[in-house]
Amino acid sequence: MPTRDEHLAKADQNEVFLTSVVAAQSSAEWAIVVLFYRAVHLVEAWFALRRIHNRSHQQRTRAVNANLAEVSADYAEILKASRTARYDPAGLVTWEDYEHLAAGLTRIEAFVRADLR
Repeated sequence: MPTRDEHLAKADQNEVFLTSVVAAQSSAEWAIVVLFYRAVHLVEAWFALRRIHNRSHQQRTRAVNANLAEVSADYAEILKASRTARYDPAGLVTWEDYEHLAAGLTRIEAFVRADLR
């Protein structure tokens, strides 16, 4: 199973790609999807430190709700928006949506990284 550091490295890789998508303003949909996967790896780093390894999005969502109440609403909102961006052809997401969700990711990252020190 991936370690805390492996999850953090993947979150950092996602940040590099996310920065390029946002700079180019090429796709709000992809920016939100990458934002979600950053959130996944950040919370999985927190769980890995506790020897918890979630095997599905459903399992992870339950674990976030049970263990990370401080950021569970942000995580849920990012998850929902990423599903809309990925699967709903009529579900438009905008750069304004991205900005709102990015603030939630900032809270998730701050919480996780503070607890990993």
